[in-house]
Amino acid sequence: LLIGFPMAWAISTSTARQRSTLIFLLALPFLMNLVIRVYAVRLFVGFEGPIQELFRWTGVEHDPFGFTRNQFLVLYGMVTSYLPFMVFPLCAALEKFEFAQVEASYDLGASHWQTLIRVLIPGNRHGIAYGCLLVFIPSMGEFVIPDLLGSAKNMLMGNLITEQFLKARDWPFGAALTVIFVATLIIFAIGLLRLGGRHGKASA
Repeated sequence: LLIGFPMAWAISTSTARQRSTLIFLLALPFLMNLVIRVYAVRLFVGFEGPIQELFRWTGVEHDPFGFTRNQFLVLYGMVTSYLPFMVFPLCAALEKFEFAQVEASYDLGASHWQTLIRVLIPGNRHGIAYGCLLVFIPSMGEFVIPDLLGSAKNMLMGNLITEQFLKARDWPFGAALTVIFVATLIIFAIGLLRLGGRHGKASA
């Protein structure tokens, strides 16, 4: 949300031609499969990748094993993969938002922070809720990115369930985790949809 909201604001406040270009650039990585994109990042920072070659050429000391599989790469892969799912709903919400409210807030003496908290976020709450829903559901079940870019210490719920079925062969525990996981997603989704729907009815 901290990254997606400024990007959505920049796209929504740009001209029609710039908006189309920015949306195209944001959606361009989805023309390639997720596994290919993640594996490309792994090769880019790998032992023979350009990053480590640059470090060796400049004489910078680094851990080649820790550099290829770490938590930062997992976060980078998650953000770059799911950021558009947050930006697109926010762009749709901001297109319907009355920007005159922002000007009125400044005219009444509100600061940038007060305008963000009291005007922008409540006025685009439904877009924020739908964006969080679109990001939360696939990221909770993600196992490809932590497996390729992370290590054994970087395990998400999807990795844990996968290991219970494929490696540990503990199917009852894996099934129990799956039920808990699905129930959590349903509760979270219902809460976000009610939040967005209630705001939509109130604004109507």
